[in-house]
Amino acid sequence: MVTKDDLKLANIIWDYMNVNNPDPPISDIILCLGSIDTLPAEKSAELYLKGKAPLIVFSGKSGRNSKYLKSNKSEAQILANVAIKKGVPQEAILIEEKSTNTGQNFRYSKKLLAMKGIKVKRLIVSHMPSSLKRDYLIFKKQWREPQPEIFMVSPDIPLEKYYERGFSGKFTLKEVIKDMLGDFQRIKVGFDKGHSAYEEIPEKIKNIYYKLVEKNYTKQLIKDKKGNPLPV
Repeated sequence: MVTKDDLKLANIIWDYMNVNNPDPPISDIILCLGSIDTLPAEKSAELYLKGKAPLIVFSGKSGRNSKYLKSNKSEAQILANVAIKKGVPQEAILIEEKSTNTGQNFRYSKKLLAMKGIKVKRLIVSHMPSSLKRDYLIFKKQWREPQPEIFMVSPDIPLEKYYERGFSGKFTLKEVIKDMLGDFQRIKVGFDKGHSAYEEIPEKIKNIYYKLVEKNYTKQLIKDKKGNPLPV
């Protein structure tokens, strides 16, 4: 059970991670990163239909939560199907379905676009609110120069309501918080491993994270050989 105190703490990290741009400018591409959450695909379709970009790239084969989908289709194909049902034409969609992590999402999508002769000077990235800051830091490291101007977007749904529609209905509120903490921890772990750019995490945010770790929101965390979560 998620207590009121837990939710209050989790919302602070949610706001820290959700670097959402509510009204991105017209761009060359919308890149929707793979996950089991179909709401970013709906957001991508919404932006396309508003004329924010002429093309959507859906990227992702599988990830750490793909088992919950119980499908033979790639995450990218599942997300593309969501967008098509929302009115996005097939010819406005590219699918990258080899990547299995966020770094590969960016690298492989960039390669796909280059093969198609598509130049990207301005990029909209669509993903879960709980992942956006980490996504941005990975982009800064993994998308080689020249880097396009980037705008991060996410569904405008608060944490306490997100599980009702997000994550394909597979997660409880507690599991959404656990997944978010996994992405938060990976800001530091990703930098240490050379996968993402550096971010100075405020001490206040770190302390809140550790309070939630003490409350056992640890399922998605990377742990050492002794089973202890790696530090942030």
